[in-house]
Amino acid sequence: MKEWKGRPYHALKVYLESRFGKPVKRIALDAGFTCPNRDGRISFGGCFYCGEEGARARYVRPELSVIDQLRERMTYWKNRGFEGYFLAYFQAYTNTYGDPEFLSSLYESVLLPGVVGVFIGTRPDCLGEDVLDVLFRLAQKTWVVVEVGVQTTNDATLRLINRGHDAGASEKALRDLGKRHIDKVVHVIGGLPHEEKYHFLQTVKDVQQWGCEGIKFHHLFVEKNTVFANWYEEGRLSLLSRETYIEWVAEALSFLDPGIVVHRLFGDCEKNKLIAPLWTLEKSQNIHLLESWMRDKGIFQGREAISFSGD
Repeated sequence: MKEWKGRPYHALKVYLESRFGKPVKRIALDAGFTCPNRDGRISFGGCFYCGEEGARARYVRPELSVIDQLRERMTYWKNRGFEGYFLAYFQAYTNTYGDPEFLSSLYESVLLPGVVGVFIGTRPDCLGEDVLDVLFRLAQKTWVVVEVGVQTTNDATLRLINRGHDAGASEKALRDLGKRHIDKVVHVIGGLPHEEKYHFLQTVKDVQQWGCEGIKFHHLFVEKNTVFANWYEEGRLSLLSRETYIEWVAEALSFLDPGIVVHRLFGDCEKNKLIAPLWTLEKSQNIHLLESWMRDKGIFQGREAISFSGD
């Protein structure tokens, strides 16, 4: 059974230490972006699962400048004896949704000593040619990883959850980034409304075929002050059990190319914002149960891998 330092999948921590020779920590940043699915360009409602603060990490202080956010967190870790490297992670909302000149200046401003890469979270429909050019130039100076919120490649589901783009936009974004040799991490969600396991597995197969170097798996959870919170309270939304979700992810990993890095396996939500499922909060146990399931079944990443090649 293939393992990566004791894990049956290619975990991000293992990859980073192998690549850089030291531990690496990501520092989440909030640059004050919004989203075209919130500001009216596409919609005012946003995606139905998305909370009011987007994907902002709990420790982020958005009242500070991006540079101060980064320096504060780097100091925090250095004061605790951390001697590794850092990644600047533009996480909250759509971080390519802005004027290209502003984006270029913003991204380059975080290239401080000790920062070995820039991660940029965005939507697939916010990667026009001008933005791609900015990312390409940045990639000549540092390691650039673009996190693309695909979520699902089922167009019916994308419409249902008010995503504001179709699967074609995701394919185009991944292929366009690939042509510029920029690393991509895709986000996918298991358990979206009316989706069965085969929908989830098809999404994973699609993004692998379109080209990605990393993947983030999320289970659908219900956060307060979202459309899905209303649906859940009205009995219109059902959620996967932990056991079912683990089975789905384990099967997805079994055909995932072993070179693809797994950045996340479960969704994450702050306790005071979470409605359900409550097992979302049991992070360590969730990972332990998944790894135990995989070992018991003899499953490891790439066991059933099919060789895909993106254009």
